[in-house]
Order: sequence, then C-alpha cells, then structure tokens
Amino acid sequence: MVEGLDAVAKRSERQEQIERLKQRSGRIIMNEAVHVDEKGRIWQKIVLFSLIGFLAAAAGLVIFLTWLANSGGASVQERAANTNALLAQYTNLALQLEPVPAGKSLTVEEFKQALSAKMNAVLQQRKRALENAQPNRAMDAKDLRRAIRLLEMGLKYEDGWGKPFAIEAKGPVLFAIRSPSQGPNGESFAVEAQLNRQEVTPEAVTP
Repeated sequence: MVEGLDAVAKRSERQEQIERLKQRSGRIIMNEAVHVDEKGRIWQKIVLFSLIGFLAAAAGLVIFLTWLANSGGASVQERAANTNALLAQYTNLALQLEPVPAGKSLTVEEFKQALSAKMNAVLQQRKRALENAQPNRAMDAKDLRRAIRLLEMGLKYEDGWGKPFAIEAKGPVLFAIRSPSQGPNGESFAVEAQLNRQEVTPEAVTP
C-alpha cells in the first residue's frame, strides 16, 4: 500500500517537473522569438534606409548627368565666347540680307525669318563644301566644322548658356539683340544688327 502511494507521489513529482520544464521552455522560446523579431525589425530598417539612400544617390546622379548633357560641359569662358560669336554672326549676316525697300519697316519676326533663311543658305553651302572635301582657300575642314556648328547654334537664337536672345526693333531696319546672361566678369552681351536699304533712284524731272 505504502509502495503504491510512493509510486503515485513520484509520478506526480515527475509530472510537475515536466510541467515546469515546459513552462520554462515556453518562456525561453517566447523570449527568443521576441529577440528574433526585434532583430528582424532592425534589419528591416537598415534595408529601408539603404534603399532610400540608393534612390537618392541615383536621383542625384540623373540630375547631374542631365545638367552635364544640357550644358555640354562648357566653361563660363567658352559660353561667353560662343555668345559673342553668335552675336557677331547675326550682325554680319544681317548686312548680307536683301536690302529693304525704302519706306518699309521690318518687324522682329520678319527680321528673324530673313536672318534664318540666310543662315540656312550659308549652312547648306558649308555642309556641301565639307562633304566634297573642297573647302575654299579661306577655310579648312576644321574651320568649316566650326562655322557649321555656329550656324546651327544661331538658328536656335539661344546664347552660350542656352537662354533665348531678346530681339527688339530699334528702327525700321535696326534691331537690338541682347543675351540675358552675364559673362565671368559680369559683362553683358548685346549688339545692334542693321539691314541695308535700297537706294532711292531720283525720278526724272520733266519740264
């Protein structure tokens, strides 16, 4: 009888030990799960911040490359030189346009149309000379390429910074062309382009 009670007591004690082990194991597993979950959140934040940093760097690179492509990598001095060359080209070609009839005034649009037509005509001449490898005595192949590039730039009516030229009529055949940009020393860029007038032939005086 006593042995039977002892056996029951021992089984009960073992059961209690098993239950305590289960509870202890459960707490360990739960703590471990909480720890793993915290590490998971930390890694999630690291990945998120890394992704944000990568996207910001990529966006910055795209902006820089876009700016570099638009600017052509030219220095301020080169932009200023191109602007002066374009303005000189406008004034020189304006003098080569067909003379304006006496008493007629040109609008800014008419002036630009006539000037563009002249630039296109000269541009085609330069391209043909370069394609035929027969540059004239005054211009070699390098000079022709430079002239072609300047004419192509001139047709856009933009300065060396890519900003539109401001053109204003100052008289019937006189036009002011100004760049909104400033040079490296704060200098401005402006010229006046004047077209020729047709000479007036005196009418014969009848008695």
